[in-house]
Amino acid sequence: MPSSDSSDIQVDVLDDDYENCRMLIAGLRGVGKSALTNSIAGSDVQVSKGSLGSVTQKASQIKCKRKERYLVCFDTPGLSTINDTKLVQEQYEKCLIKAAPGFHAILVVQKAISFSDDNENFLNKITKMFGEDLWKFVVFVFTHIDQIEESLEKTIGKGDKRLHYWLHKCEHRYVGINNKAKGEENEKQISKLLDVVEKMKQVNCCKIYTNEDFKKTYTMLKVAARDLKVSVQNIRDNPGKILGFTLEVLKYFNNP
Repeated sequence: MPSSDSSDIQVDVLDDDYENCRMLIAGLRGVGKSALTNSIAGSDVQVSKGSLGSVTQKASQIKCKRKERYLVCFDTPGLSTINDTKLVQEQYEKCLIKAAPGFHAILVVQKAISFSDDNENFLNKITKMFGEDLWKFVVFVFTHIDQIEESLEKTIGKGDKRLHYWLHKCEHRYVGINNKAKGEENEKQISKLLDVVEKMKQVNCCKIYTNEDFKKTYTMLKVAARDLKVSVQNIRDNPGKILGFTLEVLKYFNNP
């Protein structure tokens, strides 16, 4: 296991144990997913350019340790593509490879200062993609709270009623994040986020979110690893070795 030093953060490394807290980070482009990953890891492990748009071009993962908690974070930029059904499907299948057999939490990243039709479409899309059970594992993470004039609670209360519907689905689990925060201020806000995630894990009896696609993918990963006498991680890094995926998807994996 890595130590708590930020220099020991591992990019694109994933063990197959369940002691880690596995978190999927999802949201529209430009909402601050990469900056949130940086804040969680305590180090700039991904480039972030704020509202200029998504600079993360492929799904990635990091593994780190924060306050005796081992964390694995999955970033999924491709799932935010609203109108490209083909790309979204490819990214979903890539997510299956990276995150199988599932995760303890999905962090839905949303700007605190706005809620648009695109936000609504995205939430509908991931619900259709992963199923209603997903909402038992969702925590909303509201970014850019440094730009709101009132408290986050008042801002949400006065905000778009559609957001209230989605918050109800996840039992109003949410936190606010200032992605510009550093040092002790960042430590406090990330600790609060991880406390919310940990409380949700306990409510869920530490079970992971999974579905038939994740289960099937994980079975293929293990079978391929056994037959080829390599690690599951090696198969994750070379998904062309796994049977059952289309040539088109394999081409995308091999040329991200």
